[in-house]
Amino acid sequence: MKNLHKYILAGSLIFSMGLTSCNEEEPSVQPTADLASMNFSHEPGEGEITIKWTVPAENPGFMYMTMVYTDPRDNVTRTKTISPYTQEVVIPNTRARYGDVYSFTFTPYSETDTPGTSFTLDKCSSLPAPATTTVEKVKLSLAELWTNAQEPSEGPLANLTNGNTSDFFHSMWSNSGGPEAYHYVDIDLGEEVTRLEIHTWNRSTGAANIPIDVKLYKLSQLKDESIDMENGYFYSYRHPSQAISAECSVMYPAQEDDEMQEAVRYLRYYAKSTTKFWHMAEMEISKVIIHTYDPETDEVEAE
Repeated sequence: MKNLHKYILAGSLIFSMGLTSCNEEEPSVQPTADLASMNFSHEPGEGEITIKWTVPAENPGFMYMTMVYTDPRDNVTRTKTISPYTQEVVIPNTRARYGDVYSFTFTPYSETDTPGTSFTLDKCSSLPAPATTTVEKVKLSLAELWTNAQEPSEGPLANLTNGNTSDFFHSMWSNSGGPEAYHYVDIDLGEEVTRLEIHTWNRSTGAANIPIDVKLYKLSQLKDESIDMENGYFYSYRHPSQAISAECSVMYPAQEDDEMQEAVRYLRYYAKSTTKFWHMAEMEISKVIIHTYDPETDEVEAE
C-alpha cells in the first residue's frame, strides 16, 4: 500500500512537470537580415513604380517581409507580404503628378513572426499614367433622305435605310444622257455631329457599279443647290470594298484626329462607280464620341 502511494505521487509530479513544459512560450527568433545592405532601388514606369533589391543567395535571413506605403490618391495605407526570395515588386496605379512623395517601408520577419529592423525607401516617383480612349457610337435615326437621281424602274431610295440588305437603292441608269453628272443622296442626320461613321453594305447582286469614289458635303438644307460639287466637299475617300455584299465602315474624322470644327447635320453623299450611276444595299450613319480618360488630370486630387 505504501508502494502504491509512492507511485501515485511520482506520476502526479511527472504530469505536473509536463503541463509546465507545454505552457511555456516558444522563444522568439530574430531575423538576421540587414535590409539596409540589400540595395533597394526604384524604377519609375508609366503609372507604376518597380522596386528592386538583392537577396543573399544562401540565406535571406528572414521568413517573409512586409512592404507598407500610403497611396497619395486616397491616403489609404496598403500592406503587401513578400516572400524571402522575391527581388522585385511592381506598385500599380501610381501618378507622376504627386512627384517623389512615394515612400515604402520594408520589415523582415522570422519564422516566429518576430519583426526585425525596418528599412524605408523614400523619394520614389512615377512616370505619367497612360491615358485610355473609348469609342462610343450612337446610331442616328436618319430623319429624311432625298436623291437627285432615282432610277424609276428599280431600287427606290427607301431601300437604302430599311434594314434589309437583300434589296438596294439604285441611281439612274435608264437615261444615259442625264439627269445630272453627279448622283448623290442628301441626308438629314437629325442632329449636328462633329464625328461620324458611315456604315454601308454593298448590293448582294450585280458586281458592277458598286461605289468606288465617295465625297461628303456639308449642306445648309436638303436639296442645297448652292454646293460646288467639284470643290465643295469636306472629305473624300475610296469606298473600302467593291465586292458584292461587302460590309464597309468609314469614320471621319479618324479616331486619332480632332473632331470637325464645324458640325454637320445635312450631309450629301456623292458616289461614283465605273460610271456615274451606282447602287447600294444599306446605309447606317452613327454619331461617334471619343472619350479620353487621363489619370493624371481627370482624377480628384487626394486631400
